[in-house]
Amino acid sequence: RPLTGPQSFGIELQPPKWIVKNMYRFNNPEHSAHCISALRILVDGMPREDIDAVVEACGVEAIISAMQRHTDDTGVQVMGSGTLSIIASSNDDARLRVLEAGGLLEVGAAVQRCRQHTDGDGEDIDGHIVCNWSFCAECLREIAGKRTVWKNRAHIEAAIERGVEASLFDKAKEGQGRRPVPTYSSRNHSSA
Repeated sequence: RPLTGPQSFGIELQPPKWIVKNMYRFNNPEHSAHCISALRILVDGMPREDIDAVVEACGVEAIISAMQRHTDDTGVQVMGSGTLSIIASSNDDARLRVLEAGGLLEVGAAVQRCRQHTDGDGEDIDGHIVCNWSFCAECLREIAGKRTVWKNRAHIEAAIERGVEASLFDKAKEGQGRRPVPTYSSRNHSSA
């Protein structure tokens, strides 16, 4: 069996609870980025039971905690936003867990942080221009889900009341540019 993908055995080699435990044990941005990346591998394109295992191991809360601890690290912000987006879009229960854990507030804050720390923005990767804050905003909309669903709407309104820009929940208009591609190698370790 492959190490990653729907038929993988990766979750057996590295259970999510170990990754989450290590995220709290080691408190540096590089290690947090590696742990978020490991959780992303366990959820991206995987069966629901693998995603549920990550959620049950408190992976959502660990990602949010890492994003809060490493506010000046663009890579942690982008990877955390992307991974939360994948988890939230996998099923309704996972979306609710991300929403209830404060995922909208944290990804909204990540948009602002990435606007302030633009290292890595402007790179051309496979014909796409990198814009980290725009990618985080796209993740925010994915996590929020449809406004017509009352559960989602309540969380969106609460996030706006707590300071997330309302305009971030509006989809980009056609012709406003290509979908941004985040860069995980361009990291910002500035001491602002």
